[in-house]
Amino acid sequence: MGLVAAILSSICTALMVVSDRFIIKDYYEGKSEHAWIISSAAGGVFGLALTVIIAFFLSVFTDSVSLTLISAAIYELFFWEGIAMVLVGTFAIQTLYHYFRCYENDVSSPTIASWIATLPLFIMAVYLIAEFFYPNGTEIGGVGPHWFIGIFITCFGLLAFELYTGEKSTVKSRYKHIFLYLLSSIVYVVTLRFIFTSGIDTSMGLNEIIALLPFYWLGFLAGTRPLLQTEARSNFVAAWRNRIRLFLLPIGIIEIIGMLVFYFEYLGITELNPTVVNLFIAAHIVIVYLLNLSLGFLRTKMERETVSHYSVLGFTITANALPIQKTGAKIIATETIILMIIIAGIIIAT
Repeated sequence: MGLVAAILSSICTALMVVSDRFIIKDYYEGKSEHAWIISSAAGGVFGLALTVIIAFFLSVFTDSVSLTLISAAIYELFFWEGIAMVLVGTFAIQTLYHYFRCYENDVSSPTIASWIATLPLFIMAVYLIAEFFYPNGTEIGGVGPHWFIGIFITCFGLLAFELYTGEKSTVKSRYKHIFLYLLSSIVYVVTLRFIFTSGIDTSMGLNEIIALLPFYWLGFLAGTRPLLQTEARSNFVAAWRNRIRLFLLPIGIIEIIGMLVFYFEYLGITELNPTVVNLFIAAHIVIVYLLNLSLGFLRTKMERETVSHYSVLGFTITANALPIQKTGAKIIATETIILMIIIAGIIIAT
């Protein structure tokens, strides 16, 4: 189950990363805080609803899951695992805050995807530090030279991609939020895995895993806290009335996909080391790049036909919000090679 969940999380991550760029520009008019509030509220509600559906389905069609056992586990795990899981959910939604701020600063989808793809390296670094101070106390043993080779290759690939794509206008704000995104993600996934293993000698059953999900999604709702401020609340209400409510269907679909990113990652980490889970998720960078190329071709087609926007199944795609098409086989080939170098470095290191 863990491996399948990690792969599904990777696919959902790719769809989320590509769609969020033009959704924030268009539906939210560049206001990342409004996107964060919606993602927090929708993700928390959808996540809780899906948890109820899964619990009911498994209790009916399997012998290993029982609503009675889940209810008992919720009570028994409230202290300390439940409280800790609320904090995990809070860190999870905090990662989205910094992720959305990157888009507000007009960072490209492939650039964001490339940094997200390095997360396994940083997670493994945390495990290595823990292993140094607490030998044989983590899920990994010693590592060989491949670790350092992988880090070098990945860092080289990231630097090359950053320089080649030529985004120079928002360097300071970009790296601030990328750093905070990585930091929040590390705390989130490492703490989540620790809760599941409670040290590594024991592991939780399916009833306990499901029982902790409500705590996780309650923590996820922490992203709605800007609404406690009068000015922020007034701005959000005005944006909702003037624009956001017009796109509830596409926003709802994207928020379900975003919720599934965290849901599948959660399920993956119940069985696998966070480094392994995020390694599979890192593969989304290839999907993002290919989708970005396709959207670039779509923008060129729309501009050639003097079409300002398309409407498909409730989605409004504006030409100006789409990425500019890559021109020349040499540019596409070079960027593809660089992305392959990044992925190769991650695979070698992990």
